Amino acid sequence: MYWGDMSKKAVILLSAIIFLGIILRIQGLFCGLPSQTKRLSTFHFDEYITFEAIGRMNPSSFNFYPNEALYWGSFQAYLQATILKAMQVLGIFKPGSKEEMRKNLFEADKMYISGRIITGIFSLASLVLMFFCGRLLYDEKTGLWSAAFMAFSYVEVYISSIVKPDSIMLFWGIFSFYFLLKWDKSENNKHLFTAAVLNGMSFASKYTGIIFFLNFLFFSYQKFRFNGMRKTLLNISFYAFLLTAVFFMINPYFIIKPDESFHYFWEIFSKTAINGSVISGYREYFLEILPVSYGLPYLLLFAFSSFLALKEKRAELYASLFFIAFYVIKFGYPLNQSFAYSLPIAPFMALTCAWAITHKNKNLIKVFGILVLIYSFSYSLWQKSLWSKDNTISRASQYIEKNIPFESSVCVSRIEIWTPIVLRKYDTPYEKIRTFGETKTTFKDGVELMLSQSDVCDYIVISEYESKIIHSNPQLYRLKKELEDKFEKIYNSRRPENFLFTLNNSHHYLFASFMNPDFDIYMSKRIL
Repeated sequence: MYWGDMSKKAVILLSAIIFLGIILRIQGLFCGLPSQTKRLSTFHFDEYITFEAIGRMNPSSFNFYPNEALYWGSFQAYLQATILKAMQVLGIFKPGSKEEMRKNLFEADKMYISGRIITGIFSLASLVLMFFCGRLLYDEKTGLWSAAFMAFSYVEVYISSIVKPDSIMLFWGIFSFYFLLKWDKSENNKHLFTAAVLNGMSFASKYTGIIFFLNFLFFSYQKFRFNGMRKTLLNISFYAFLLTAVFFMINPYFIIKPDESFHYFWEIFSKTAINGSVISGYREYFLEILPVSYGLPYLLLFAFSSFLALKEKRAELYASLFFIAFYVIKFGYPLNQSFAYSLPIAPFMALTCAWAITHKNKNLIKVFGILVLIYSFSYSLWQKSLWSKDNTISRASQYIEKNIPFESSVCVSRIEIWTPIVLRKYDTPYEKIRTFGETKTTFKDGVELMLSQSDVCDYIVISEYESKIIHSNPQLYRLKKELEDKFEKIYNSRRPENFLFTLNNSHHYLFASFMNPDFDIYMSKRIL
């Protein structure tokens, strides 16, 4: 990886790509912070887990157990804790107990802002890595196209804008892939061992990072006829040992407290179990999740690029296609999955498309590639424009505070991140908020109780999250119809849509703009 031999044109274009990537990632940086939600959490609950884990550590007793952060891995929690300590030493951040932080939510804002900046930096660094991967495989043009596709893919823009470890995991995974490419070209085991360490970093950042082991297996298979069985097994043993050693160094509690730690590990992996119809799961993945993650034009370009690579037997691209195929087959079928789970295939889609554009010598493909980049940037920019203070949660909260008397009985299925702020904040003026679901109960149970016990409610607030559950369950849908006989809808708020960027009937757009669920508010007819 050398900067000095980059052409002046490549430096300028890569800088422009990174600048545009910054524009996409910085928009919404201050959205949904504790000072706005009036709680220590934001509109995305996963962001809270990292800080909750840090808050429960006790360094004075040498207790660094990362608790709930072990749902994915402890690297981000330890990195974030180090950053916060540095901010404290510099006088930028004043830590305190939960009670103290609740009284000064602007201090809590600083935690989230720093965390979002960290994930954004790792994301931007991944763009640079994509350039060097493309250049190592082919040339600077391929590297620039790869970086651009990665920079504008909405799923990458989305995940790099919140405090989650996915962008960090992906950075280490791409870094590992880069050194595997170098190993494939040079046979230098130094590159192989470096790739193994970086793969371990990816695995330690988020368990999904183990998937980058596939790249090593592919290149080992490619080299098998030259290296033979003995050397191949030796390479595999060393690679697996280094990967595992790095994982346990960063996650030592898997050794110190194996029962507790592996509980989190297996619980998160249970999400990949078959849940319902496999066919329905794949249909959702291809027709909804991927289009929401990348946009239809990009998917069409990728499909065409993959066809060309297979037709011309481009062995150097088979690693990317092998990775994508395995990942989609293994992780594309579970129902009720998040669109963000399509993130790991982003770099390999980018490399495949970049090769087709730069090596087919057809102007039509280049023009299509430019149009895809324009669309991808526009789609990501539009989605990020919804990450604003003027979101449906805030608007619903303002309506409730202005139009619903404080002494009223206001019902929600449970207090969650999407609950309107005035009902969710610590000092809510509403003393009769009724909830029907606890943490240990399912969302369906809470919704069913709320609908069946609606007589105790003066007002009922139903968000899109509950509506999804209601419309997918005949019994709940019947209860909702009975509710409408006793209640009148007084408020209706819908998430902004754009015909160029929105697929009809795909609820994944809700998760793409998680602070903008639809809301319906009902008032009992007895108080009319």
